[in-house]
Amino acid sequence: MRCSKCNNIIPDDSSFCNHCGNRNIQSDTENQPQKSRYFCSVCGGLIDPQTKQCTQCRKQHFKGFSTKTAIAIVLFVLLVISIVISVVLYIQNIKFNERLEALETENQQYYDYWNETFGQIAFFDEFVVFVEDDGTNLYHKYGCYKFKGDSFWAFNVEAAEYQEYEPCPYCCDAEPRSGTILSGVEYFNGSKITISASSSESCVVKLKTPSEVEVLSFYVRAGETVTVGVPKEYLYVLFASGDVWYGKDDLFGKNTSYSKDDEICNFVDYTLEYTLYPVSSGNFSQTPIDEDEFR
Repeated sequence: MRCSKCNNIIPDDSSFCNHCGNRNIQSDTENQPQKSRYFCSVCGGLIDPQTKQCTQCRKQHFKGFSTKTAIAIVLFVLLVISIVISVVLYIQNIKFNERLEALETENQQYYDYWNETFGQIAFFDEFVVFVEDDGTNLYHKYGCYKFKGDSFWAFNVEAAEYQEYEPCPYCCDAEPRSGTILSGVEYFNGSKITISASSSESCVVKLKTPSEVEVLSFYVRAGETVTVGVPKEYLYVLFASGDVWYGKDDLFGKNTSYSKDDEICNFVDYTLEYTLYPVSSGNFSQTPIDEDEFR
């Protein structure tokens, strides 16, 4: 074979050139296992397994990663990515909590403001009335559509009545309108009850559960008919009737008459109608009760 440096012929088993003294790497590598022999991708020369340098063109080659090293690098990268994601999510969570606290504080401020405003509105609506300078001698509540607000005086109700002003029939009518819910709430997705009052007496209709829990009550003016939504339950129907309304506490005063339907009413499967005056083929009769049972 020839020396890789001076190209002179040397013995095949020689480790050093006897002409120039160069180490015969080719001879050394031929005795090594085949798996350790690598060749340059540029010139095709043999690569020194120790220096990773081509013995022909002297191009430096680099060691490749082992499988364990590659796995370790991948795991490290994944760890870094997970840490970054965790930090980002943590920061976003902090910002979200701060925003949530700010919204809760803002909501509480609106709630407090609303309560204060609602209290003022309720106070004005209950105690303050307005008398316009229009010669009608009527006092109005603020929301009355008859009240123009151009020129007026403000009174409490007692002062307005002391000055002999009369209540506006549109906004200060003491008697509730038919269908006014006096207690509880109307059930729009439930069953229905229809009440037709007599021409001489208005009435308060009250519904109770078999355990005497009041569900709702509503008002029906004399001579009028009203339909109200009620829950789909078995309920007792009670009535308080009279001709002069004195308010929710006194109802119709000393002349209030109390009665009820003795049968528990099935509002689960039916809608019911009551006519509080005699009709042909009627099947309902009122049973008198005392005030305590109605209350």
